[in-house]
This record gives sequence, structure tokens and C-alpha cells, in this order.
Amino acid sequence: MDIKNISEDLILSDSGIWEAPKSDVISYTENGHELIKDCEEGSFWFKHRQDSISFLTAHYEISSLLDVGGGNGRLSSHLQKRGIECTLLEPGKQAIINAQSSGLQCLICSSLNEAKFKDNSWEAVGIFDVLEHIESDEAFLQEIHRILKPGGRLFLTVPAYQSLFSDFDREVGHFRRYTLADLRNKLNAIGFNINYKTYLFSVLPVPIVILRLLFKKRQADKQIKRNKEHFKDRAFIHRVMSFILSPEKWLVKWRWLIPFGSSCLVVAQKKTENIDE
Repeated sequence: MDIKNISEDLILSDSGIWEAPKSDVISYTENGHELIKDCEEGSFWFKHRQDSISFLTAHYEISSLLDVGGGNGRLSSHLQKRGIECTLLEPGKQAIINAQSSGLQCLICSSLNEAKFKDNSWEAVGIFDVLEHIESDEAFLQEIHRILKPGGRLFLTVPAYQSLFSDFDREVGHFRRYTLADLRNKLNAIGFNINYKTYLFSVLPVPIVILRLLFKKRQADKQIKRNKEHFKDRAFIHRVMSFILSPEKWLVKWRWLIPFGSSCLVVAQKKTENIDE
């Protein structure tokens, strides 16, 4: 992607990273990208989300994608290896450095607002567990709509069900959780058609409630709590959960609806005249 042609504000640094003059404050755990870096590798949760997204980007024949708030770049790196030209937009400097070390080539250290992309710049945008960190989520979605090309697609995941909102959500900077109906209404109002929507992780809502009750009093050790949320260093649990969740990936590949789960997954398309959904 020729960044210079779609943003006049971004500057290419000596390290090869595009940077904005300033960046918005993001609601996220201090040092969160470093905390989660070790959890990403080998986690059934990250792997399942990654595979589900990969199925959908392949189905919709996406050739390039802007990964907004993509953290350490693990998902972008995965998609890049599958032939998608990925640009990582991430305001966290350490996360960008981590992403660069993984081999990602097009990196932008900026928030979405401060990147100031031109209208109709991107074929596809991904926001994977990002929207819940944005206080003004509708304005954020409107900005994505503005920078998408006519007919361009938005891929997004968010945590599901406000009833599951807990101290863990507050700790990691979440403002809310969603339902598919919430997302459909917000996206339709902004000017998107919904191509596909589903829940993911259908077996997790009950375990999430139990885990968060068990570790509610262990606020002082955030590393322990974060690791428990993703079952770090428990290979057997990862293998079992991957096996249990494997049918979901086929349902996503066939674009069937999973009726409940701890995450929402949506593909939406910027409306144009006479577009075929």
C-alpha cells in the first residue's frame, strides 16, 4: 500500500515505520501488549479467532487489509502469509516494534483518527477486539466507513453480552460488550450492509463466569489474571478446547449462524448502489 498517497499527515521514520505527529489516548491496559504477547502463541482462543477470520477473508477474496489496533501483529502476520497485503495500524509503540520483528512490512504507529486517511482509501478494514475499547464507538465506525472504498468490507470481532461484563473488562479498558443485534443496528445506521454475522466460542460463557468469580479477589497480580483468562501454559486444555471448538470453524467457513457465544464476528460491506451482498 502506498501510504504517502492516502495520508498527508503520516511520516516515514528512519526505522521504516509510518508515524503520526500525535496519537489519541487509547483505553487499554498499561503494558498490555507485552502481557498478552506470551499468551498469543499456542492459545486456543487466539488460534480459533484467527482461523475463523482467515476463512472469511478468503471467501470474500480480500487482497489487502488495514488491521486497526492489531497489537503485536500476529493476525496480520498470519494473513500476510496467506497472500493478503496487510497494513498494521497500532498506536502502541512497543506493539509496533514487536510486529516489525515478526516480519510485517507496512506498519503505522498511530490511532485511526490521527492517521487522517483520505476518503475511499481501503479495500478492507479489520478491527479485531478493538471496538469495545473505543468510548465513541459509532463515531469510530463512521470513520471506518469514510475510509473504505465503495463496496469495501469491514471485518470485526468484539466480546459478547453485557451480562458478562466484569472487572476483567474494566481492567483491560473495555467500555462495553455487544450482541449481534447491537452491531447490526449500529452498522446499518452508518451505511453498511451485513454480509455475515455469528457468535464464536459457544462453550465459553459459563467457564468465563466461573473463572472471573474464582479470580475476582486476585486483582493485585494482573499477569496471573490475564494468563488465567487465556489458559497460558496449559497445553492439554488448549488441545481439548481446540477440539471442542473445531466444528465452529466449519460453520464459519460455510457462513452459518452460531446462535450464542462469548464473542461476536461480523462482516459488513459499505453500501453502494445495486450492490450484491
